[in-house]
Amino acid sequence: MPRPRHLEQPQTTRGQCFYMCRFCDQWQATDKFSKDQLKAAEVQGTPSKPVAVCLACARLALQVDANRVADDDPDEEPEYASLPLESRFALVQAFTGEYEGMPAFSEDVLRRILSFVVLRPCPFVSDLGEGLFRCTACSRDFPSFVAVLQHIRTSQRHVRTLQAAAGLTGDRHAL
Repeated sequence: MPRPRHLEQPQTTRGQCFYMCRFCDQWQATDKFSKDQLKAAEVQGTPSKPVAVCLACARLALQVDANRVADDDPDEEPEYASLPLESRFALVQAFTGEYEGMPAFSEDVLRRILSFVVLRPCPFVSDLGEGLFRCTACSRDFPSFVAVLQHIRTSQRHVRTLQAAAGLTGDRHAL
């Protein structure tokens, strides 16, 4: 006699772990990250701060848009000024729920709000506000958007870091 369906044990598979890509803010399965990025996420990651970059974002950053490079005028600085760090901090503090009449937003909601006022030109490049940028792969600061774009195109260290994040390590995958 067959067992009733409600008494059958469901077939379980091993639980799958997901990580949030720090560039696209999407939850991805572990197979969407390189081994180096998963290791960094395990060592440096906290539940509130994603540190890994998914393979798709890293590969996208490695592709050079030929039209954009050809159209860039080195003398013309794009008009872009992001929210200064102090203003970002004040925004987060205002919506923690400590002030009467101000709503308390969750961390995810605040992250989404800040994503509209902070430029993300490339993985491993941080917008420090007021036109300043920092390459976290090379530990260098840049005074303008044009300077950081030039760095992204020409820095071998930056390219190697992106290749490692994209899982393209070794000479046969060099771009």
